Amino acid sequence: MATLLGIVGLLIGFFVVAAYSARHRVVAAPLLAGFLMRAVLALIDAEVFRFPGQDDSLRYDYFAYYWSQKGFFGTFEYLSTGAAAYTWLASAMYALFERSRLMMQSINVLFGALITFNAWRLVLVVSDDPRRAQIAAWMVALFPSLAFFSCVMLREVPVAYPLSLGVYYLVAWHRYKKQQQLVAGVLALLVSMAFHSGGFAVLLGAGAWLFVQTIRALRKGLIKQFARSAIALILAIGAAGFVVSSGFGMEKFKAVESGELSDLGTTQGHFARGRTAYLSDMRADSPVDLVWQAPVRLGFFLFAPFPWMLSEATDLIGLFDSLFFVFLCARVWRAKSALKDYPRALMVLGVFAAMAFTFALGVSNYGTAWRHRNKMLPLLIAGAMSLPSRKQLRATAPQTVRPRLA
Repeated sequence: MATLLGIVGLLIGFFVVAAYSARHRVVAAPLLAGFLMRAVLALIDAEVFRFPGQDDSLRYDYFAYYWSQKGFFGTFEYLSTGAAAYTWLASAMYALFERSRLMMQSINVLFGALITFNAWRLVLVVSDDPRRAQIAAWMVALFPSLAFFSCVMLREVPVAYPLSLGVYYLVAWHRYKKQQQLVAGVLALLVSMAFHSGGFAVLLGAGAWLFVQTIRALRKGLIKQFARSAIALILAIGAAGFVVSSGFGMEKFKAVESGELSDLGTTQGHFARGRTAYLSDMRADSPVDLVWQAPVRLGFFLFAPFPWMLSEATDLIGLFDSLFFVFLCARVWRAKSALKDYPRALMVLGVFAAMAFTFALGVSNYGTAWRHRNKMLPLLIAGAMSLPSRKQLRATAPQTVRPRLA
């Protein structure tokens, strides 16, 4: 019965993806390929052999089954945010149907594939370039790490899908000025925050950006733009105020709430253990430490493991992943001169940077970093692929006309 439930879940997911593909034929191929790749991997993991690195998956499954013994309504006493939110979701599904890990994996498979669709339309709304959007869609659909975290029973997809959806709506609001897009974007970010605190960095970053936009519009006397930005700023402040006052999704920010950096140092030390640890002697004991450590920690967070850190064959997977981040960041760096012409790409990359800095300050283990940075990878792919390539930059660069010799 458990396997049957999982197969039914995969079939429902296939029909949903097929419906998206029928409506948006241009992105049908990467959508279907991404779904099928994830579905096959989920079946292998559930029915053939369990993929490594899933300690959290076992805990989610065990506690979800334990909570489900109280019945569907009884599971609500465990409803909370963070990791508990995903455990509660699984427990509710187990209570309604039956304990089926593959059923929960089928949900991740579906929404993991739909992240492909979010990345595709995000690139389109930023660049109006169908070719770049298609390339981004294929990258998200087939990149091994994104496929892996979309086929196992982990909470990466419940964080990444509403995050990519929220960023799409915020960028669409910036372009089309529809207030319902702004509301949808903020709500999607709150859903992402329900599963992990990292989304709070996006709210803070968006609030700071909107504050600057509001002041700039006021100084230039742009009344309509000022009104739109002011409304958006009020909404962002309201969302941030709700989060801070209620503690919603703030389980990872207890050190911020208490003002004690020692808690952050404890978190850093907790992660700096085991074979994949890095920067084990680097602790933040003061605000100055946070400032000078930030770029170092960001570099390790994004690009570890480095070649000298490899000690087992499985580390080659992490190396491949980090090289992809190097490629995407290098593409952004080469196109930095074009960022002024792509303000919406800067918004996407700004969200990625805000979350990357937030995660980097607390993580000291490239195994954990691998999981966290893949939550944001679709945003980096969309932001990088929205920018023109080196060849396109050369083609549009003004040509120097040399004077003819007499």
